[in-house]
Amino acid sequence: VGVSSLVAPLTSNLVTVAAGANVAITGLGGSGVGNDAGVYVNYGTLASTNAGTFQVTGIGYNGNSVSGTGNSGVSVNNSTVTVADGQSTITGIASTSTAATSNNRGVELINSHFTSTGVAGHADGIAISGTGGAGATGGENDGINITSSLVTIAAGKGNLVLTGTGGTGTAGGTDGVQIAASTVGSAATGVAAPAAIYITGVSHATGGNNNNGVVASTSTITATGGDATAKVSISGTAATGGVSSNRGVDIYNASTVSSVAGDVTLSGLGGGSGAGANNDGVRVASQNLTSTANSSSVVSGSGSIHITGTAQAAPTGGSNRGVGIDGGSTQVSTGTGSIDITGTAGGTSSADAGTNIGVQIQGIDSEAAARASVAVSGAGGGSIVIVGNGGGNGSTGNDGVKATFANVTTAGTTLTVTGIALGSGVTSNNIGIEVQNGTLTSAGNLILSGTGAGTTNNNRGVSITDLATASVLTTDSGQMPSTVKSTGGDVNITGLGSAAATGSTNYGVSVEGAQTTVQAAASTGSVTS
Repeated sequence: VGVSSLVAPLTSNLVTVAAGANVAITGLGGSGVGNDAGVYVNYGTLASTNAGTFQVTGIGYNGNSVSGTGNSGVSVNNSTVTVADGQSTITGIASTSTAATSNNRGVELINSHFTSTGVAGHADGIAISGTGGAGATGGENDGINITSSLVTIAAGKGNLVLTGTGGTGTAGGTDGVQIAASTVGSAATGVAAPAAIYITGVSHATGGNNNNGVVASTSTITATGGDATAKVSISGTAATGGVSSNRGVDIYNASTVSSVAGDVTLSGLGGGSGAGANNDGVRVASQNLTSTANSSSVVSGSGSIHITGTAQAAPTGGSNRGVGIDGGSTQVSTGTGSIDITGTAGGTSSADAGTNIGVQIQGIDSEAAARASVAVSGAGGGSIVIVGNGGGNGSTGNDGVKATFANVTTAGTTLTVTGIALGSGVTSNNIGIEVQNGTLTSAGNLILSGTGAGTTNNNRGVSITDLATASVLTTDSGQMPSTVKSTGGDVNITGLGSAAATGSTNYGVSVEGAQTTVQAAASTGSVTS
Protein backbone atom coordinates (compact mmCIF):
# COMPACT_ATOMS: atom_id res chain seq x y z
CA VAL A 1 0.00 0.00 0.00
CA GLY A 2 1.41 3.37 -0.90
CA VAL A 3 -0.13 6.82 -0.68
CA SER A 4 1.99 9.30 -2.55
CA SER A 5 -0.25 12.33 -2.11
CA LEU A 6 -1.71 13.91 1.00
CA VAL A 7 -5.18 12.79 1.88
CA ALA A 8 -7.23 14.07 4.79
CA PRO A 9 -7.67 12.45 7.26
CA LEU A 10 -7.05 8.68 7.14
CA THR A 11 -9.14 6.56 9.49
CA SER A 12 -8.24 2.86 9.58
CA ASN A 13 -9.74 -0.35 10.95
CA LEU A 14 -7.55 -2.91 9.20
CA VAL A 15 -4.50 -2.61 6.95
CA THR A 16 -2.45 -5.78 6.42
CA VAL A 17 0.46 -6.21 3.99
CA ALA A 18 2.47 -9.40 3.43
CA ALA A 19 5.33 -10.87 1.37
CA GLY A 20 7.84 -8.05 1.58
CA ALA A 21 5.57 -5.22 0.44
CA ASN A 22 5.99 -1.76 1.92
CA VAL A 23 3.41 0.29 3.80
CA ALA A 24 3.33 4.07 3.34
CA ILE A 25 0.45 6.04 4.84
CA THR A 26 0.38 9.83 4.65
CA GLY A 27 -2.43 12.09 5.83
CA LEU A 28 -3.13 15.81 6.10
CA GLY A 29 -5.64 16.99 8.68
CA GLY A 30 -8.53 19.25 7.80
CA SER A 31 -9.10 22.89 8.69
CA GLY A 32 -12.06 22.54 11.03
CA VAL A 33 -12.68 23.39 14.66
CA GLY A 34 -10.89 20.46 16.27
CA ASN A 35 -10.00 16.76 16.16
CA ASP A 36 -8.55 17.11 12.66
CA ALA A 37 -5.60 14.70 12.87
CA GLY A 38 -3.45 13.91 9.88
CA VAL A 39 -3.65 10.14 10.47
CA TYR A 40 -6.22 8.74 12.91
CA VAL A 41 -6.43 5.05 13.87
CA ASN A 42 -9.09 3.91 16.34
CA TYR A 43 -9.83 0.29 17.24
CA GLY A 44 -7.74 -0.67 14.23
CA THR A 45 -4.94 -3.01 13.22
CA LEU A 46 -1.95 -2.10 11.07
CA ALA A 47 0.36 -4.99 10.18
CA SER A 48 3.35 -5.55 7.92
CA THR A 49 4.10 -9.26 8.10
CA ASN A 50 7.27 -9.88 6.11
CA ALA A 51 10.35 -7.68 5.68
CA GLY A 52 8.74 -4.55 4.30
CA THR A 53 9.18 -0.98 5.50
CA PHE A 54 6.37 0.61 7.46
CA GLN A 55 5.95 4.39 7.28
CA VAL A 56 3.16 6.52 8.68
CA THR A 57 3.26 10.30 8.27
CA GLY A 58 0.57 12.60 9.61
CA ILE A 59 0.49 16.37 9.38
CA GLY A 60 -1.95 18.73 11.03
CA TYR A 61 -3.33 21.55 8.94
CA ASN A 62 -0.72 24.16 8.01
CA GLY A 63 -2.71 27.33 8.42
CA ASN A 64 -4.35 29.52 11.03
CA SER A 65 -7.94 28.59 10.16
CA VAL A 66 -7.93 25.40 12.22
CA SER A 67 -8.80 25.78 15.91
CA GLY A 68 -9.64 23.79 19.00
CA THR A 69 -8.03 20.61 20.29
CA GLY A 70 -6.94 17.25 18.94
CA ASN A 71 -5.32 18.51 15.75
CA SER A 72 -2.50 15.98 16.03
CA GLY A 73 -0.18 14.64 13.39
CA VAL A 74 -0.68 10.92 14.11
CA SER A 75 -3.24 9.65 16.62
CA VAL A 76 -3.40 5.90 17.36
CA ASN A 77 -6.04 4.83 19.86
CA ASN A 78 -7.09 1.40 21.15
CA SER A 79 -5.18 -0.19 18.28
CA THR A 80 -2.39 -2.62 17.37
CA VAL A 81 0.54 -1.94 15.05
CA THR A 82 2.78 -4.92 14.22
CA VAL A 83 5.81 -4.89 11.92
CA ALA A 84 7.82 -8.02 11.05
CA ASP A 85 11.47 -7.55 10.13
CA GLY A 86 11.29 -4.07 8.69
CA GLN A 87 12.04 -0.45 9.49
CA SER A 88 9.12 1.17 11.32
CA THR A 89 8.79 4.95 11.09
CA ILE A 90 6.02 7.12 12.48
CA THR A 91 6.29 10.88 11.93
CA GLY A 92 3.69 13.32 13.18
CA ILE A 93 3.51 17.09 12.98
CA ALA A 94 0.59 18.74 14.73
CA SER A 95 -1.23 21.74 13.35
CA THR A 96 0.82 24.89 13.07
CA SER A 97 -2.26 27.06 13.61
CA THR A 98 -1.87 29.60 16.40
CA ALA A 99 -5.65 29.44 16.84
CA ALA A 100 -5.44 25.81 18.04
CA THR A 101 -5.41 25.33 21.80
CA SER A 102 -4.61 22.09 23.67
CA ASN A 103 -3.81 18.42 23.03
CA ASN A 104 -2.42 19.08 19.58
CA ARG A 105 0.29 16.43 19.64
CA GLY A 106 2.83 15.31 17.10
CA VAL A 107 2.31 11.58 17.76
CA GLU A 108 0.03 10.04 20.34
CA LEU A 109 -0.35 6.36 21.20
CA ILE A 110 -3.25 5.84 23.59
CA ASN A 111 -4.16 2.40 24.93
CA SER A 112 -2.34 0.81 22.00
CA HIS A 113 0.35 -1.77 21.21
CA PHE A 114 3.17 -1.05 18.75
CA THR A 115 5.66 -3.87 18.27
CA SER A 116 8.45 -4.79 15.86
CA THR A 117 9.26 -8.49 15.58
CA GLY A 118 11.14 -10.69 13.15
CA VAL A 119 14.54 -12.12 12.27
CA ALA A 120 17.23 -11.68 14.91
CA GLY A 121 20.23 -9.67 13.78
CA HIS A 122 18.32 -7.37 11.41
CA ALA A 123 19.52 -3.77 11.55
CA ASP A 124 16.12 -2.11 11.33
CA GLY A 125 14.13 -0.76 14.28
CA ILE A 126 11.40 1.63 15.41
CA ALA A 127 11.66 5.41 14.99
CA ILE A 128 8.90 7.70 16.24
CA SER A 129 9.22 11.45 15.71
CA GLY A 130 6.65 14.00 16.78
CA THR A 131 6.29 17.79 16.82
CA GLY A 132 3.58 19.37 18.94
CA GLY A 133 1.24 22.14 17.87
CA ALA A 134 1.92 25.85 17.67
CA GLY A 135 -1.13 27.14 19.53
CA ALA A 136 -0.71 30.49 21.21
CA THR A 137 -2.77 29.37 24.21
CA GLY A 138 -3.63 26.03 25.72
CA GLY A 139 -1.27 23.26 26.76
CA GLU A 140 -0.39 19.58 26.54
CA ASN A 141 0.84 20.04 22.99
CA ASP A 142 3.33 17.20 23.39
CA GLY A 143 5.77 16.10 20.75
CA ILE A 144 5.13 12.43 21.60
CA ASN A 145 2.54 11.18 24.08
CA ILE A 146 2.47 7.46 24.98
CA THR A 147 -0.28 6.65 27.48
CA SER A 148 -1.44 3.22 28.70
CA SER A 149 0.45 1.65 25.79
CA LEU A 150 3.16 -0.85 24.95
CA VAL A 151 5.98 -0.04 22.53
CA THR A 152 8.46 -2.91 22.12
CA ILE A 153 11.15 -4.09 19.76
CA ALA A 154 12.53 -7.62 19.66
CA ALA A 155 16.20 -8.31 20.30
CA GLY A 156 18.28 -7.99 17.15
CA LYS A 157 15.81 -5.62 15.53
CA GLY A 158 17.86 -2.45 15.84
CA ASN A 159 17.27 0.61 17.94
CA LEU A 160 14.09 2.07 19.36
CA VAL A 161 14.24 5.84 18.89
CA LEU A 162 11.76 8.42 20.20
CA THR A 163 12.30 12.08 19.27
CA GLY A 164 9.73 14.57 20.49
CA THR A 165 9.50 18.34 20.21
CA GLY A 166 6.82 19.90 22.35
CA GLY A 167 4.88 22.79 20.87
CA THR A 168 3.92 26.16 22.27
CA GLY A 169 1.12 27.39 24.50
CA THR A 170 0.80 29.15 27.82
CA ALA A 171 -1.28 26.70 29.88
CA GLY A 172 1.54 24.24 30.69
CA GLY A 173 1.82 20.49 30.49
CA THR A 174 3.57 20.51 27.11
CA ASP A 175 6.32 17.89 27.08
CA GLY A 176 8.80 16.86 24.45
CA VAL A 177 8.12 13.19 25.22
CA GLN A 178 5.55 12.04 27.77
CA ILE A 179 5.30 8.35 28.76
CA ALA A 180 2.48 7.55 31.19
CA ALA A 181 1.38 4.15 32.53
CA SER A 182 3.25 2.51 29.66
CA THR A 183 6.12 0.19 28.79
CA VAL A 184 8.76 1.17 26.25
CA GLY A 185 11.60 -1.21 25.53
CA SER A 186 13.13 -4.30 24.05
CA ALA A 187 11.17 -7.48 24.50
CA ALA A 188 13.76 -10.25 24.84
CA THR A 189 16.00 -11.01 27.80
CA GLY A 190 19.63 -12.12 27.64
CA VAL A 191 19.88 -12.08 23.82
CA ALA A 192 22.97 -10.86 21.97
CA ALA A 193 22.78 -8.08 19.35
CA PRO A 194 19.96 -6.39 21.27
CA ALA A 195 18.03 -3.18 20.78
CA ALA A 196 19.18 0.07 22.32
CA ILE A 197 16.73 2.78 23.37
CA TYR A 198 17.22 6.46 22.61
CA ILE A 199 14.70 9.06 23.83
CA THR A 200 15.13 12.78 23.16
CA GLY A 201 12.61 15.44 24.12
CA VAL A 202 12.50 19.24 23.96
CA SER A 203 9.64 21.47 25.13
CA HIS A 204 8.98 24.89 23.59
CA ALA A 205 6.05 25.90 25.79
CA THR A 206 5.69 29.63 26.31
CA GLY A 207 4.12 29.59 29.77
CA GLY A 208 2.71 27.54 32.63
CA ASN A 209 4.20 24.66 34.60
CA ASN A 210 5.24 21.04 33.96
CA ASN A 211 6.71 21.59 30.51
CA ASN A 212 9.31 18.82 30.62
CA GLY A 213 11.79 17.58 28.08
CA VAL A 214 11.13 13.89 28.84
CA VAL A 215 8.78 12.69 31.58
CA ALA A 216 7.92 9.11 32.59
CA SER A 217 5.19 8.45 35.16
CA THR A 218 4.18 4.98 36.37
CA SER A 219 6.10 3.55 33.42
CA THR A 220 8.92 1.20 32.51
CA ILE A 221 11.69 1.93 30.01
CA THR A 222 13.95 -1.09 29.66
CA ALA A 223 16.63 -2.64 27.46
CA THR A 224 16.73 -6.35 28.20
CA GLY A 225 19.42 -7.56 25.79
CA GLY A 226 22.40 -9.45 27.10
CA ASP A 227 25.38 -7.35 26.00
CA ALA A 228 26.66 -3.80 26.46
CA THR A 229 25.00 -2.48 23.29
CA ALA A 230 21.58 -2.84 24.95
CA LYS A 231 21.73 0.60 26.51
CA VAL A 232 19.23 3.29 27.41
CA SER A 233 19.90 6.96 26.71
CA ILE A 234 17.42 9.70 27.67
CA SER A 235 18.04 13.39 26.96
CA GLY A 236 15.59 16.16 27.76
CA THR A 237 15.40 19.95 27.59
CA ALA A 238 12.58 21.70 29.43
CA ALA A 239 10.84 24.88 28.34
CA THR A 240 12.50 28.12 29.35
CA GLY A 241 9.20 29.90 28.72
CA GLY A 242 7.50 27.99 31.52
CA VAL A 243 7.45 28.98 35.18
CA SER A 244 7.81 26.07 37.65
CA SER A 245 8.39 22.29 37.60
CA ASN A 246 9.86 22.34 34.11
CA ARG A 247 12.35 19.48 34.31
CA GLY A 248 14.77 18.27 31.68
CA VAL A 249 14.26 14.59 32.53
CA ASP A 250 11.68 13.51 35.11
CA ILE A 251 11.40 9.83 36.13
CA TYR A 252 8.79 9.65 38.88
CA ASN A 253 5.80 7.96 40.49
CA ALA A 254 6.74 4.27 40.32
CA SER A 255 8.76 4.48 37.11
CA THR A 256 11.79 2.39 36.19
CA VAL A 257 14.57 2.96 33.67
CA SER A 258 16.74 -0.14 33.38
CA SER A 259 19.11 -2.26 31.35
CA VAL A 260 20.45 -5.77 31.83
CA ALA A 261 23.99 -5.22 30.57
CA GLY A 262 24.22 -1.82 28.89
CA ASP A 263 24.78 1.66 30.27
CA VAL A 264 21.93 3.92 31.34
CA THR A 265 22.38 7.64 30.63
CA LEU A 266 20.12 10.49 31.76
CA SER A 267 20.94 14.03 30.67
CA GLY A 268 18.63 16.94 31.39
CA LEU A 269 18.47 20.73 31.18
CA GLY A 270 15.81 22.31 33.35
CA GLY A 271 13.68 25.23 32.22
CA GLY A 272 11.56 27.83 33.94
CA SER A 273 11.64 31.59 34.24
CA GLY A 274 10.60 34.45 36.49
CA ALA A 275 9.86 33.34 40.04
CA GLY A 276 9.76 29.70 39.00
CA ALA A 277 10.84 26.85 41.30
CA ASN A 278 11.54 23.11 41.09
CA ASN A 279 13.01 23.33 37.61
CA ASP A 280 15.45 20.44 37.98
CA GLY A 281 17.82 19.22 35.32
CA VAL A 282 17.11 15.56 36.21
CA ARG A 283 14.76 14.14 38.83
CA VAL A 284 14.25 10.49 39.87
CA ALA A 285 11.46 10.44 42.43
CA SER A 286 8.61 8.69 44.18
CA GLN A 287 5.12 10.11 44.00
CA ASN A 288 5.75 12.34 47.01
CA LEU A 289 8.12 12.80 49.95
CA THR A 290 5.72 11.60 52.63
CA SER A 291 5.37 7.91 51.75
CA THR A 292 7.49 4.97 50.65
CA ALA A 293 4.89 4.05 48.02
CA ASN A 294 5.47 4.45 44.29
CA SER A 295 9.24 4.73 44.40
CA SER A 296 11.21 5.04 41.16
CA SER A 297 14.50 3.52 40.06
CA VAL A 298 17.33 3.76 37.55
CA VAL A 299 19.05 0.38 37.38
CA SER A 300 21.63 -1.56 35.36
CA GLY A 301 22.68 -5.13 35.97
CA SER A 302 26.27 -4.83 34.79
CA GLY A 303 26.41 -1.53 32.90
CA SER A 304 27.28 1.89 34.24
CA ILE A 305 24.90 4.73 35.07
CA HIS A 306 25.56 8.32 33.99
CA ILE A 307 23.34 11.16 35.21
CA THR A 308 23.98 14.80 34.30
CA GLY A 309 21.54 17.54 35.21
CA THR A 310 21.74 21.31 34.82
CA ALA A 311 19.20 23.87 35.99
CA GLN A 312 18.75 27.22 34.26
CA ALA A 313 20.25 30.34 35.80
CA ALA A 314 17.13 32.46 35.26
CA PRO A 315 14.40 31.20 37.66
CA THR A 316 14.43 32.85 41.09
CA GLY A 317 11.87 30.76 42.98
CA GLY A 318 14.38 28.40 44.54
CA SER A 319 14.83 24.62 44.59
CA ASN A 320 16.10 24.62 41.02
CA ARG A 321 18.40 21.64 41.37
CA GLY A 322 20.85 20.02 39.01
CA VAL A 323 19.93 16.44 40.02
CA GLY A 324 17.35 15.27 42.56
CA ILE A 325 16.96 11.66 43.76
CA ASP A 326 13.91 11.82 45.99
CA GLY A 327 11.71 9.60 48.12
CA GLY A 328 11.70 6.46 50.19
CA SER A 329 13.09 3.41 48.36
CA THR A 330 13.96 5.47 45.28
CA GLN A 331 17.24 4.11 43.96
CA VAL A 332 20.01 4.52 41.42
CA SER A 333 21.97 1.27 41.32
CA THR A 334 24.15 -1.07 39.31
CA GLY A 335 25.50 -4.51 40.02
CA THR A 336 29.04 -4.33 38.70
CA GLY A 337 29.20 -1.10 36.71
CA SER A 338 30.07 2.37 37.96
CA ILE A 339 27.93 5.42 38.72
CA ASP A 340 28.66 9.06 38.00
CA ILE A 341 26.25 11.87 38.89
CA THR A 342 26.93 15.52 38.06
CA GLY A 343 24.53 18.30 38.92
CA THR A 344 24.65 22.08 38.50
CA ALA A 345 21.92 24.08 40.21
CA GLY A 346 20.25 27.21 38.87
CA GLY A 347 19.55 30.64 40.25
CA THR A 348 22.10 33.45 40.07
CA SER A 349 20.01 36.45 41.09
CA SER A 350 20.46 38.20 44.44
CA ALA A 351 16.68 37.83 44.84
CA ASP A 352 16.77 34.05 44.48
CA ALA A 353 14.78 32.07 47.07
CA GLY A 354 17.53 29.54 47.75
CA THR A 355 17.88 25.77 48.20
CA ASN A 356 19.39 25.46 44.76
CA ILE A 357 21.33 22.22 45.31
CA GLY A 358 23.70 20.69 42.77
CA VAL A 359 22.94 17.04 43.68
CA GLN A 360 20.34 16.17 46.32
CA ILE A 361 19.65 12.61 47.52
CA GLN A 362 16.80 12.53 50.05
CA GLY A 363 14.69 9.85 51.63
CA ILE A 364 11.88 10.45 54.08
CA ASP A 365 12.78 8.67 57.33
CA SER A 366 15.19 6.42 59.18
CA GLU A 367 13.85 3.01 58.28
CA ALA A 368 15.62 1.16 55.49
CA ALA A 369 12.59 1.21 53.18
CA ALA A 370 12.27 4.95 53.62
CA ARG A 371 15.79 5.84 52.47
CA ALA A 372 16.84 6.94 49.02
CA SER A 373 19.93 5.13 47.74
CA VAL A 374 22.77 5.25 45.23
CA ALA A 375 24.62 1.93 45.11
CA VAL A 376 27.12 -0.30 43.35
CA SER A 377 26.12 -3.62 44.86
CA GLY A 378 28.51 -6.17 43.35
CA ALA A 379 31.92 -6.96 44.82
CA GLY A 380 34.55 -5.93 42.34
CA GLY A 381 32.19 -3.38 40.81
CA GLY A 382 33.06 0.14 39.82
CA SER A 383 33.29 3.47 41.57
CA ILE A 384 30.74 6.12 42.49
CA VAL A 385 31.58 9.73 41.59
CA ILE A 386 29.21 12.54 42.60
CA VAL A 387 29.90 16.17 41.69
CA GLY A 388 27.52 18.94 42.71
CA ASN A 389 27.63 22.69 42.10
CA GLY A 390 25.17 24.77 44.10
CA GLY A 391 23.29 27.72 42.63
CA GLY A 392 21.73 30.86 44.02
CA ASN A 393 23.38 34.09 45.04
CA GLY A 394 21.76 36.14 47.76
CA SER A 395 20.02 33.21 49.42
CA THR A 396 20.57 30.20 51.68
CA GLY A 397 20.80 26.43 51.44
CA ASN A 398 22.60 26.32 48.10
CA ASP A 399 24.62 23.18 48.81
CA GLY A 400 26.85 21.47 46.32
CA VAL A 401 25.81 17.94 47.42
CA LYS A 402 23.23 17.11 50.09
CA ALA A 403 22.31 13.60 51.35
CA THR A 404 19.45 13.31 53.86
CA PHE A 405 17.99 9.97 55.00
CA ALA A 406 20.05 8.45 52.20
CA ASN A 407 22.53 5.64 51.59
CA VAL A 408 25.39 6.02 49.10
CA THR A 409 27.33 2.76 48.96
CA THR A 410 29.81 1.00 46.69
CA ALA A 411 30.98 -2.57 47.12
CA GLY A 412 33.42 -1.82 44.30
CA THR A 413 36.35 0.55 44.32
CA THR A 414 36.17 4.22 45.34
CA LEU A 415 33.46 6.64 46.46
CA THR A 416 34.29 10.25 45.60
CA VAL A 417 32.04 13.22 46.39
CA THR A 418 32.86 16.79 45.43
CA GLY A 419 30.57 19.67 46.34
CA ILE A 420 30.86 23.41 45.76
CA ALA A 421 28.28 25.71 47.31
CA LEU A 422 27.26 29.09 45.90
CA GLY A 423 26.07 32.27 47.58
CA SER A 424 27.97 35.53 47.35
CA GLY A 425 25.32 37.82 48.83
CA VAL A 426 24.33 38.10 52.49
CA THR A 427 23.79 34.37 52.85
CA SER A 428 24.16 31.43 55.24
CA ASN A 429 23.95 27.63 55.30
CA ASN A 430 25.59 27.17 51.91
CA ILE A 431 27.53 23.93 52.44
CA GLY A 432 29.79 22.17 49.98
CA ILE A 433 28.84 18.64 51.13
CA GLU A 434 26.09 18.10 53.70
CA VAL A 435 25.36 14.62 55.08
CA GLN A 436 22.43 14.67 57.50
CA ASN A 437 21.17 11.36 58.81
CA GLY A 438 22.83 9.61 55.91
CA THR A 439 25.40 6.91 55.19
CA LEU A 440 28.35 7.01 52.81
CA THR A 441 30.16 3.66 52.58
CA SER A 442 32.93 2.40 50.30
CA ALA A 443 34.73 -0.93 50.01
CA GLY A 444 37.73 1.09 48.83
CA ASN A 445 38.85 4.62 49.52
CA LEU A 446 36.30 7.29 50.38
CA ILE A 447 37.08 10.88 49.39
CA LEU A 448 35.04 13.98 50.25
CA SER A 449 35.95 17.49 49.09
CA GLY A 450 33.65 20.42 49.86
CA THR A 451 33.74 24.20 49.58
CA GLY A 452 31.28 26.46 51.38
CA ALA A 453 30.08 29.89 50.26
CA GLY A 454 28.29 32.87 51.77
CA THR A 455 28.94 35.93 53.88
CA THR A 456 27.34 35.21 57.26
CA ASN A 457 27.00 31.95 59.23
CA ASN A 458 27.31 28.18 58.83
CA ASN A 459 28.83 28.18 55.36
CA ARG A 460 30.81 24.98 55.76
CA GLY A 461 32.99 22.95 53.47
CA VAL A 462 31.85 19.51 54.70
CA SER A 463 29.17 18.91 57.33
CA ILE A 464 28.36 15.42 58.70
CA THR A 465 25.62 15.40 61.31
CA ASP A 466 22.59 13.52 62.62
CA LEU A 467 19.46 14.42 64.53
CA ALA A 468 19.85 11.72 67.20
CA THR A 469 20.55 12.68 70.77
CA ALA A 470 20.61 9.15 72.18
CA SER A 471 20.75 5.58 70.91
CA VAL A 472 18.63 5.04 67.81
CA LEU A 473 15.54 2.94 68.45
CA THR A 474 14.84 -0.23 66.49
CA THR A 475 11.36 1.10 65.78
CA ASP A 476 10.81 4.11 63.57
CA SER A 477 12.02 7.06 65.63
CA GLY A 478 12.51 9.54 62.83
CA GLN A 479 16.23 9.31 63.59
CA MET A 480 19.12 7.79 61.68
CA PRO A 481 22.83 7.90 62.43
CA SER A 482 25.20 9.54 59.98
CA THR A 483 28.10 7.33 58.92
CA VAL A 484 31.06 7.96 56.63
CA LYS A 485 32.98 4.72 56.40
CA SER A 486 35.47 2.75 54.35
CA THR A 487 35.55 -1.00 54.89
CA GLY A 488 38.72 -1.54 52.86
CA GLY A 489 40.62 1.71 52.49
CA ASP A 490 41.20 5.26 53.66
CA VAL A 491 38.80 8.10 54.38
CA ASN A 492 40.00 11.51 53.18
CA ILE A 493 37.89 14.60 53.93
CA THR A 494 38.86 18.07 52.74
CA GLY A 495 36.69 21.08 53.53
CA LEU A 496 36.97 24.81 53.00
CA GLY A 497 34.56 27.09 54.81
CA SER A 498 33.48 30.26 53.08
CA ALA A 499 36.39 32.62 52.64
CA ALA A 500 33.97 35.56 52.43
CA ALA A 501 32.10 34.84 55.67
CA THR A 502 32.14 37.35 58.52
CA GLY A 503 29.83 35.44 60.90
CA SER A 504 30.40 32.24 62.86
CA THR A 505 30.50 28.41 62.51
CA ASN A 506 31.89 28.55 59.00
CA TYR A 507 33.84 25.34 59.53
CA GLY A 508 36.03 23.64 56.99
CA VAL A 509 34.91 20.20 58.24
CA SER A 510 32.32 19.59 60.96
CA VAL A 511 31.33 16.23 62.47
CA GLU A 512 28.43 16.52 64.93
CA GLY A 513 25.82 14.35 66.61
CA ALA A 514 25.55 11.56 69.11
CA GLN A 515 25.28 8.92 66.39
CA THR A 516 27.73 10.32 63.83
CA THR A 517 30.70 8.14 62.83
CA VAL A 518 33.69 8.63 60.53
CA GLN A 519 35.65 5.41 60.21
CA ALA A 520 38.34 3.87 58.00
CA ALA A 521 39.10 0.17 57.49
CA ALA A 522 39.82 -1.53 60.80
CA SER A 523 43.33 -2.78 60.03
CA THR A 524 44.63 -0.87 57.01
CA GLY A 525 42.80 2.42 56.63
CA SER A 526 43.28 5.92 57.99
CA VAL A 527 41.12 9.00 58.41
CA THR A 528 42.50 12.31 57.17
CA SER A 529 40.75 15.65 57.35
